[in-house]
Amino acid sequence: MSKSYRDGLPISPENFVDQLMRLKRGSIGRRDFLGLTGLGIATAVMAREIGIMPTPAFAAESLGDRMSIAT
Repeated sequence: MSKSYRDGLPISPENFVDQLMRLKRGSIGRRDFLGLTGLGIATAVMAREIGIMPTPAFAAESLGDRMSIAT
């Protein structure tokens, strides 16, 4: 099977929305969606880059003893 000339091209916004609607309807799975849109590769690349040189997290000195979660 030969590759299409469209393989490797960026996904159009219309095609992305079509794939998103297919995911919402349940026509395709999450893994298929990530593969079709290229988001799976992008996530893997970003996760790899972030994991190479982790940086320590620095917290403020006076955080207090209460937490408020707001949306």
